[in-house]
Amino acid sequence: MNELTKEQWELIKPLVSVKKVTRGRPRTNMKPVINGIFWICKTGSPWSDLPKRYPPYSTCFRLYKEMLENGVWDKVLYTIAMDLMERTGYDLLSLFSNKKLDPSADKQNLFMYLDQEKNGRTWVWNTLLVFLNPNPGEKNTRNNKPDESENTHSGKSDVFEMGPADSDLRSAV
Repeated sequence: MNELTKEQWELIKPLVSVKKVTRGRPRTNMKPVINGIFWICKTGSPWSDLPKRYPPYSTCFRLYKEMLENGVWDKVLYTIAMDLMERTGYDLLSLFSNKKLDPSADKQNLFMYLDQEKNGRTWVWNTLLVFLNPNPGEKNTRNNKPDESENTHSGKSDVFEMGPADSDLRSAV
């Protein structure tokens, strides 16, 4: 179903851990949120087209924007890229600059690796697709932004904790 593998989830789970809330609505399970964001990245579809098997698109979009603003999203992508390199040898580090995604990076290697995974539908192929459009809703992507009337929460978020995984990010090879 094009979801994160168990191994990938275990790697990024500490990065997306959320602070416990003492009042109000309980926080959503982050694994389906990340899978929903990855679905948007892979398909290039508008947020409002997110399938029902994922949390509401407004939830996925809001949490994606919070992760993007706090630098968590770059850490998630970097961790996934490092895992892909360790397990397959596919080097996507050229897409990053100082462990942050570089939107102007040359994607030639990415297209070469996608071509090598000709059969598609493998976890490798699905992971590579995320890097085609890693920042949905940003400039130079298709119509992925929710309606302007939607409350998208501006400013820094205090939702995501900086945990031990932040200091354990592997350095570039």
